[in-house]
Amino acid sequence: MPSRPCWAEIDAQAFENNYRYLRSLAAGDAELLAVVKSDAYGHSLALCAPAAVRAGARWLGVTSVEEGMAARALCPDVRVLAMCGCFTGEGALVVEHGLTPVVWEPWHLDELESAVWAAGMDSLPVHLEIDTGMSRQGVGLDAMEPLLARLNAGGPLRLEGVLTHLFAPDETDGRATEAQMAQLDAALEQIGAAGLAGSAGRAEWLSVGASATLLNGDTGRIAALARHWGMKAMLRPGLALYGLAPQFEPDEPAAVAAARALLRLRHFPAPLK
Repeated sequence: MPSRPCWAEIDAQAFENNYRYLRSLAAGDAELLAVVKSDAYGHSLALCAPAAVRAGARWLGVTSVEEGMAARALCPDVRVLAMCGCFTGEGALVVEHGLTPVVWEPWHLDELESAVWAAGMDSLPVHLEIDTGMSRQGVGLDAMEPLLARLNAGGPLRLEGVLTHLFAPDETDGRATEAQMAQLDAALEQIGAAGLAGSAGRAEWLSVGASATLLNGDTGRIAALARHWGMKAMLRPGLALYGLAPQFEPDEPAAVAAARALLRLRHFPAPLK
């Protein structure tokens, strides 16, 4: 019998309100991918994924192929990005459940190409992650060339998106982010030189930035960079969807303080009249 006086109250309406508010902060036609990874950070994928879709999300971000299968069962009509890629043997599941995998290793391409051929499909969209300094996952600039050659060789994998993860967007001096953006720009130069950006049928999405980027008003630069390469901007909010704003150091921008007051942990309905 449970005896710990602990519980979590999940308010799907608050989640929906937060998504819509964050969408209003995005520059231009930027897309918002709702991050519901790790069982929606423990808040229940089954509750939060459908709430994101009701609020207008067309993309969901999950941790793994296994979690992507669960998201697909809940939300059959949206795109599901498996942000940590696939393991050996999971390529067939990616194809079967219509998931979009992130790739950054040659063996990712091996696994997925084999699955596409086995299924008799023409192509599978993939998103290439660039390591611009996070050093968690992604391909470095010095190792991109062979991957780009394979994605540009008429094979079954179609480069649909390019992404990176900013590890310090809440540091208001901006030095780490500037260094990462310079790395990203160099990566896009390589991708453009390989003929994989800036023309019809090539990479469509440039996915950069999460909650902090949205809240501090830094989406315009990402949108401008995407337009330069004939792409569209995508942002990936996580924490703010659940009603919390990152802590900015050393000083919090005024825009973030205003946003913090508008994010909702709970939904407060209008009083009855």
